[in-house]
Amino acid sequence: MTMDELIEVLQEVPPEIITEATINRIFQHLNAEYGFAILSASRDGNTPAENNRLSDMLAEDIRSMGYGFLKAWGSWEETRPDGTKIEVREASFIVPKMTAKDALTLGHKYN
Repeated sequence: MTMDELIEVLQEVPPEIITEATINRIFQHLNAEYGFAILSASRDGNTPAENNRLSDMLAEDIRSMGYGFLKAWGSWEETRPDGTKIEVREASFIVPKMTAKDALTLGHKYN
């Protein structure tokens, strides 16, 4: 399967369907042949509206650099200071073939 075929198939999968196991299998293929970056503009201190705006800007920046991307959701369980646990989710982008230099440039911009 070529990279373009893999991207086409993955774009048809809703982001909430992509599980950690699926991501691991995708990463094995991407990393072995092409490399990739995972980026997010979401930050804990922002409102949901601000995170959406920043994610839209990040998507535009990724495209303007000549890359395509797959949307995904990052998710983990966080323990608050009072001991309660909450699920944290953030919009993320999997960017095939992105160079480390370009990933770091965007990472610094949206940190």
